[in-house]
Amino acid sequence: MKKMLFPILILTFIVSIVFAGPFGLSKGMSVSAISKLSKQGFEPERISDDDKYFFIPKKPHDLFKAYIAYVDERKGLYRINAVSNGIESSVYGLELRIAFNVLVHTLSKTYGTPKRTDKIKENYKFKEGKYWLRSLKDGARELSATWKRGENGTTLPQELDKISVYLSANFLYGLINIDYSFSNSAEIENKQVDVL
Repeated sequence: MKKMLFPILILTFIVSIVFAGPFGLSKGMSVSAISKLSKQGFEPERISDDDKYFFIPKKPHDLFKAYIAYVDERKGLYRINAVSNGIESSVYGLELRIAFNVLVHTLSKTYGTPKRTDKIKENYKFKEGKYWLRSLKDGARELSATWKRGENGTTLPQELDKISVYLSANFLYGLINIDYSFSNSAEIENKQVDVL
């Protein structure tokens, strides 16, 4: 009996590592469970009256500085959003686009080919390359990559429905955003829209 118990414990440990979600979190986790997996001394902090909580994972990724967990009081964790440190970039957005492409390439090795979007609003007046960063800041440009369950041969883990990587910018810096939506997110977000 003891001989059988040891391999089962090892298998359980391996499975828990393999199925650990983004930043060590998993679908349906409570705020207290997220707290146990957060950096020591940093409790998840609720953002206004919403279901968003600022947190810092035990092992934060070097690229990202802000992490937000979306936690429904009944269904638990359903979404994670992380925002990068500010990336200094030329007006052409070259450094920001390189960082974006490196991240997308790395994620593609695990999740397959994403759907990429690279477009600018048709009626935006500053379309030249020297206005690339400005058009992003103005919300006229979109550069994103999305992995969605069942599309483009993606290989998302069972508990994830979608991963999105997209760019944004403020006055000084470009930012990379990554958004993980768990398989319970559509149901929760649809209920929230119905309430409004």
